Amino acid sequence: MPFSYSVVIPAYNRATLIGTCLEPLLGPGARGLDVVVVDDGSTDGTADVVRALAARSEGAGIRLVQQANGGASAARNRGVEEARGDWIVFYDSDDIWMPWAPAAIEQAIAAADGCSLIFWRMLGFDDPAALAAVEPEDPVLDRSTSFLDFYRRKPISVYGSCNLAVRRAQFLEAGGFDREIRSAEDQDLCLRLSHRGGVITVMAPVLMGNRAGSDGSLSRNFSALADGLIAILRKRAQGAYVGPRDLLDHQNASMARVAHWRMLDAGDRGSARRLLWAATGVQLRAFGLRYTASAWISLLRSPRGRLSLGARSS
Repeated sequence: MPFSYSVVIPAYNRATLIGTCLEPLLGPGARGLDVVVVDDGSTDGTADVVRALAARSEGAGIRLVQQANGGASAARNRGVEEARGDWIVFYDSDDIWMPWAPAAIEQAIAAADGCSLIFWRMLGFDDPAALAAVEPEDPVLDRSTSFLDFYRRKPISVYGSCNLAVRRAQFLEAGGFDREIRSAEDQDLCLRLSHRGGVITVMAPVLMGNRAGSDGSLSRNFSALADGLIAILRKRAQGAYVGPRDLLDHQNASMARVAHWRMLDAGDRGSARRLLWAATGVQLRAFGLRYTASAWISLLRSPRGRLSLGARSS
């Protein structure tokens, strides 16, 4: 098998997008790559599109798995169970890989001795034509000692389940994605795996285009995001994550801070208030009284969430 990893793609009602997603894997450059598409109860013909592409693929071996709708975490977990590779690469059905991505990910895995996670750079886009300007580059890899160290250093600013690779054995030992967390489940997984090894980040080349905020995406569902982050804070209090307290505080407080300001900017004060209430303790420890007070003042003074008295960046 020329590739040491399998690709897992969850899909729900993606008949109009899944073809663009799979196209980079149909050519000879992906020959021998194991791809598992999990159709999570689609009603729009997604499975038919996948079957047709699998039949004509000259590259990756594409396998379709169908299940009743259970959400993205359940679909990814099922895909990992069906996968054959030692590593699992997650790929979202509305994103697009660059032609050189399969080989570049294999190179990163070859350099990932002692690591449990791999991330890579991606480019946000609205129109797929914008990706035509992206060119291949010589590989540049960055190494962090753990996910908590990666989060502190932030070699790339955008990461998650859409640009993530993980060792299959470690994923299964950790119990996979938490099906009870509908949003931020990738943060929870990475926190549970942080003590198991380092993180490789592919700084160059850009390996994929990310179609953020498309129909069906959870990225703009702030109520679900608040629920997910609050669940992570609760799991932290229950001892679910291993690592230095200061780094855990920084990660927990920072992810809550970024989400809080996004919610305020969108005018969702209810989600912002629920999250800030849950995160106040960790933010006091990580950022101090001045920031935490400013976050509450901004929430109380800004009915539309537009007033910002605190730093928004992580």
